[in-house]
Amino acid sequence: MNIDDVQNLVRKRYIGEFEIDPREFKLWNIAKEYHQITEDYDKKVCTGVSPYDGSAVPNGPFEFQYVNRHAQQVLKSIFMKGQREGFTKLEIQKAISNLSFKNR
Repeated sequence: MNIDDVQNLVRKRYIGEFEIDPREFKLWNIAKEYHQITEDYDKKVCTGVSPYDGSAVPNGPFEFQYVNRHAQQVLKSIFMKGQREGFTKLEIQKAISNLSFKNR
């Protein structure tokens, strides 16, 4: 047994070799798409800027209304896309929520 074999054995036993689940990866991409679409729209519509992360923030009730309406439309579209790929609404909602929580 040479040094490469030993290193591979140690890596497999103690470090682990992780594979990304293709289904989870699709779900992550769907959540990422939702965030990207809504953030791009927010940047076009909103005049406020978050002091925490620099993201677009609605400044006033009209901007807030536009942003919410658009987010609901995008969410509806994302739900339909996700359901065509075999995901439930709950799975999609959790993925969107988890992705936004991780980005904070």
